[in-house]
Amino acid sequence: EAAQHLLALVNDILDYAKAEAGMIRLAPQPVALAELVDQCVTMVTPRANEAGVSVTAQVDAGLTEVVSDPLRLRQILLNLLSNAIKYNSDGGSVIVRIRPDNDKQFRISVRATGRGIAPEHLEHLFEPYYQAAIADQGIGTGLGLAIIKHLTELHGGSIDVESVVGTGTMFTVKLPTRSKVIDEDQGSEDQEPPRMISQIEVPTVDLLNV
Repeated sequence: EAAQHLLALVNDILDYAKAEAGMIRLAPQPVALAELVDQCVTMVTPRANEAGVSVTAQVDAGLTEVVSDPLRLRQILLNLLSNAIKYNSDGGSVIVRIRPDNDKQFRISVRATGRGIAPEHLEHLFEPYYQAAIADQGIGTGLGLAIIKHLTELHGGSIDVESVVGTGTMFTVKLPTRSKVIDEDQGSEDQEPPRMISQIEVPTVDLLNV
């Protein structure tokens, strides 16, 4: 378990460094949503069982396939599920629902019971390295949600969060049903050029004390 935790920390740091350097490229292809969601739920079920949290998923019958990057879509969903379980409590629940918004967009909502997030923290959740009041429940880099936001926007989508203290939190990701390849190197002349990973500031993690 300790090794898996360290690996997750390192992966977050590397992913964020690549995102900041403009090195993440999407590879859109047809994705069977029900199958992908089932895979993600299966992967987090052992952790959910240990925490005493139930996880259920609902995929709209009319939304069978989208064109997206399966690796990054799975990364978005797994990160949201992991957070929903991590900051939940024994006897709590996590509900994933995927449904179409219209013929060009669909949404993924992850609703979790739990202590919720105070309003003053909500607007900062997607900032890199931000540690809200919930951070005392576990050690992390503070990069997970920043990475999700970057991947979502790279697909041409958006992410929002709603929370009620003492009740729970819901994250909603909206994505196009047909994602296009977005070249991060392209942009206006005033846009900051991609940086090398060696130029990106990353947090120092004391691996002996995590």
